[in-house]
Amino acid sequence: MLRKPPRMPSLPKAHQRKAKATVKKVRTGASITENSYDPTTKELKVTFHHGKSYTYKNVPEEFADGFRDAESKGKYLHSNIIGKYETLSST
Repeated sequence: MLRKPPRMPSLPKAHQRKAKATVKKVRTGASITENSYDPTTKELKVTFHHGKSYTYKNVPEEFADGFRDAESKGKYLHSNIIGKYETLSST
């Protein structure tokens, strides 16, 4: 004869709401879907998974190469490009 496992006591409602409120959404990688660099104009174009594109102007080729080769493109972009070069956005 199979027995049901013992029932675990549930938390009071106040604790359930508190636990739910502390849940954080974790963002996974791969938010950048495309990127290109034009060495003649020194423009780096980056497209994100949500479809928005940004063009960074006057980016030296060394930084474009570093971005291209970076293990984490998002970290590289934030550390070395965003806020340092003129940015144009498009959809």
